[in-house]
Amino acid sequence: AKYTLDADNGTWFLVQTNYDRDIPDPKWDYRRVPAEERLKKIGREDIDVELLYSGVLGLYPNLNNHTIENVQFV
Repeated sequence: AKYTLDADNGTWFLVQTNYDRDIPDPKWDYRRVPAEERLKKIGREDIDVELLYSGVLGLYPNLNNHTIENVQFV
């Protein structure tokens, strides 16, 4: 699938996990929606690399005992 960013219309980030975005994440690995909710709450104007980690990627469930790597593209 193809996903595009359109910041002027509210699509200013893309969260990708190990699963296709058009089906729900499995209950045992529910990370995408929590990350999306946190990013929306922080907002485009307030996000920076440090807050992306401390407020999203560094928090459970995005960071958990099975996390091998988090990647940030800025």
